[in-house]
Amino acid sequence: ELVESNRYDFDDMINFVIEAFEKYPELLLEQQEQLQHFLVDEYQDSNNSQTRLLNLLASYWPQQGLEPDVFAVGDPNQAIYRFQGASVENVLAFTRQYPTATVITLNTAYRCPQNLYDVASELIKNNQLSKFSGQEIKIDLTGKLYSPKGPGEKIVLHVAPTATLEVIYIVEEIKKLLAKGVKAQEIVVLYRTHQEAKELIEVLNKWQIAYQLNKGDDILQSELINQLLLVMGLIDQLQQGLELADLYQVMLLPFVGLDPMLVMKLARVAGQLSRIQRANVSIYQVYNMGLAKVAVYSQQITLTAWFEKLIGNEGFKLLPYLKKQPDKIKSLLELNTLFKQIKNLSARDHQLRLNKFLEYFATYREHQLSIRLQNPLPVENAVQLSTAHGAKGMEWDYVFVLDFVDGKWGNLRNKNKVKLPEGILKHTDLSIKERNEDERRLFYVVLTRAKKRLYLSYPESVESNATVSNKVPSIFLTELAEQELEKSEIDLSKDVEAYLTALLTAPVRTTISVQEKDFFTYLLKDFSLSVTALNNYLRDPQSFVTNNLLKLPAAKEVSMCFGTAVHSALERFYRFYQQQNQYPSLDSFLADFAQALDQEILSASDFQDRLTYGQEVLTKYYQFITQEKPQVLGVERSFGNKGHRIVLGDNFLTGKIDRIDWLDQKQGLVTR
Repeated sequence: ELVESNRYDFDDMINFVIEAFEKYPELLLEQQEQLQHFLVDEYQDSNNSQTRLLNLLASYWPQQGLEPDVFAVGDPNQAIYRFQGASVENVLAFTRQYPTATVITLNTAYRCPQNLYDVASELIKNNQLSKFSGQEIKIDLTGKLYSPKGPGEKIVLHVAPTATLEVIYIVEEIKKLLAKGVKAQEIVVLYRTHQEAKELIEVLNKWQIAYQLNKGDDILQSELINQLLLVMGLIDQLQQGLELADLYQVMLLPFVGLDPMLVMKLARVAGQLSRIQRANVSIYQVYNMGLAKVAVYSQQITLTAWFEKLIGNEGFKLLPYLKKQPDKIKSLLELNTLFKQIKNLSARDHQLRLNKFLEYFATYREHQLSIRLQNPLPVENAVQLSTAHGAKGMEWDYVFVLDFVDGKWGNLRNKNKVKLPEGILKHTDLSIKERNEDERRLFYVVLTRAKKRLYLSYPESVESNATVSNKVPSIFLTELAEQELEKSEIDLSKDVEAYLTALLTAPVRTTISVQEKDFFTYLLKDFSLSVTALNNYLRDPQSFVTNNLLKLPAAKEVSMCFGTAVHSALERFYRFYQQQNQYPSLDSFLADFAQALDQEILSASDFQDRLTYGQEVLTKYYQFITQEKPQVLGVERSFGNKGHRIVLGDNFLTGKIDRIDWLDQKQGLVTR
C-alpha cells in the first residue's frame, strides 16, 4: 500500500539511499556488515531503483568470491506494473545478475480449477519474449500449473447488443448467484478503469445490490463533497472580487438552512435588477449568511484551521447538520478524507491558501484523477468492484469481466504523453516484444483470480456522444480454447421494458449504508486507551467519540503544535545524551526545536511567535538541566503494545513514557 499510494516519494527515498551508498562507500560497507541475508517477495513488482538497492547491498560477497544470500520470490507472468517502473525483464535479469542462482519452479496452485490454469497457460504461450540483451532466459515462462480442485466449469461468454444490456446481464447473473446463497463478497466485477464502472454502479444501485469499490469510492463523485467545494469556490469568488455566480446555488444547499422557496423568489427578483443592484443584493446575502466572516478567516489562519471553522459552528454548521442525517457515517468519512487531503497539501506548503487548494482540485478533475474514500470498516455482504490491476493478489469465487473488447483488453492505443525517464526500465528491448505482451500478462492475472467460475462479456455496440460505434471482442478471446468457452444464451430483450423502467426509477440509496452500531463496534475492536484518549473520555464522552473514534476534521491548535515541537527537541536532546554521554550544544538544541516547529502547520505570525517564545524557555531549560544532570535511563518508552498488553478492567491501555530517570540505581528504583 505504501508503494502504491506514494510511489514517487518512495522511489525518491530509495534513490537518495542509492546515491549515498555510491558517494560514501564506507556507509555501504557498514550496511553490508549489518544486512547479510535478503528475501524479496513479489519480485516481479520491483523496479530498477529497488533492484539496484538490493544489488548494491549484496555486492560485497561476489567481490570476495562468495555467493550472496539472496532469495527472490516472484511470478514473471504477473509483472503488470510497467507504468510504475516494474517490468518482466527486470525479473528475468535476476539470473544474469546472479548466474549461479537455483531456480525453483512451483507448479501446484490451489486457487483455480484446472481448466482456468490450462487456459491461462495456453494464453501466455503467445508472448514472444524469449531473450533479452542477446541472452537466453533461464526462467520458464510457459510452465503448466496443476490444481487439486478438479476440472472446473467452463468460462461463460456473453455477447450483449448494447453496453447497457451488458451491464444488466452482469447484474442479473449476480442476482441469481446471490439467490443461490453465494456470499456477495465472493463476487467481483473487473474492468480496466474505474471510469468504465459508472453505468454498472448505477444499475447496482437501482437493483438495490450492495457493492464496494476495492479502493473506496471517489469522493470527487460525492454529492456532499461537491457541495462543499461549491461553497469554497464561492468564498474564493468573494475574496477575488468576482461576480458571485454560485451564490444562489449555495443558498439552496440543505445544510445552509434557508427556505428554498424564499431563495428562488429572491433569485427571480434579482434577475430583474440591474447588475449593480444584483451585486448589492448579493453582498447583503453574503453578510447575512456569514460568508464574509469566513472569507476573512481564510486570510488570517492556516487552511486546516479555516476548514474546521467552515464546517463548524463559526461557519455553516455542517458537522451538527451531518450528525442528524441517517447516512452520517459515510458523510463523515468523506469529510475526513477531504480534510486529510487539505492536511497533506498544507504539510507541503504551510502558506497554502484557498485559491491554490481549489486549483489542485481543478487539476484532479481535468485529468480525471480520483481521491479514494478512506473507510476503515470492511463492508461485508457487498459485491466487489475492482480494476484489473487492483485485483492482483486477490481472489473470489466468481469473477465477471466487463467490456471485454478490443482496444481495452489488448491492442491499446499508445496514449502515454509523458515517457518514463531514461534508465527507469532496464533490460528492456521492445523490438523483440510483441505489442500485447504486457496486456496479455494482465489478462493472465484476471483469469487466475476465480476460485470457481469466470464470466466474460462485451457489447456489440456502444453509444457515446449521440454516436454509435460497433465493437469487436478482445484479441485474447481468439487465444482461448473454444472448448473451454460456454456461450450464454440468455436473451434480455423480452424484459427490456421492465429493465428500462427500473433504470428510470430513482434508487433507494446511491451507496451502501454503514450501520452506526457496526461501525463503532469495529472502531472499538482492539481499541487501546492512551492517556489523552482516557482524559478525553473522562472529561467529555462526546469529545472522546468525536476526536478519538470518529476523528472528525479538527485543526491542530497552535499550543499543540508548539508542544509537539518542544517534545521532539527534548527527545533528540536526551537521545544524544544517552548515546554520547554528554549534552548537545545549546545551538544544536534550539536548531532541533526550530526544525520540528517548521514541520507543523502554522501561519507565519504564529510560527514566529512560537519560535521566539520556544527559544527563550528552552534556553532557560538548557541552563537548568545541564546543572542538575539527571541520570536518564530511558526516553520515549512505549507500553501496552500487542506483545506486552496492559489491561484495566476490559480496556487495553497504551502510550509512551517521555523520560525515565534513575531514583536509586542500587535498589533499582526509577521515576518518570
